[in-house]
Amino acid sequence: MFSKSHDVLELKSQCGVAGILCASCGCGSVMLTDCHEALPLLRNNVSMNELSLQDVEMCTVSPFEISSSVRRTRFVGRTFGIIIAVECLSSDENSETYLLNTLLSHSSQGTSVYIAWDSVYCDEDMYLRFVARCMSYFHVSIIPLASMPKNLEKALTVRLVVMSRR
Repeated sequence: MFSKSHDVLELKSQCGVAGILCASCGCGSVMLTDCHEALPLLRNNVSMNELSLQDVEMCTVSPFEISSSVRRTRFVGRTFGIIIAVECLSSDENSETYLLNTLLSHSSQGTSVYIAWDSVYCDEDMYLRFVARCMSYFHVSIIPLASMPKNLEKALTVRLVVMSRR
């Protein structure tokens, strides 16, 4: 699933677990992003996992907020093979547009995008509306809860969408 040819962008990384996992599974380079306040935790977690990341070309931490202009990031114009976005929408009325523009700016044909949110804490209608907007640009698969193991079905509130850039 992962290879050195897959560069990964994790948006709103929080503690960075998804990106660090991708790095330890053999991705070429991984960029973990979040707001400035979260960067010390991200840097600490990357450094604590250095031994498992020895074969990774680069695992970097960079400030980036989805509401900011894509042109102001240090990775402007760069595309990634995998983009991970967990709970990246907010109540801001432009949140959906900002996230879609970010995904389009940093993806190319064949880029895999993984979007996840917790339906208990997040506005599910907002995420489903966002996913519907993405269908113009991405092949979209919503992973049904029915495909999850039976013992997790009732406890599982995380929704997962897998998209591939057209």
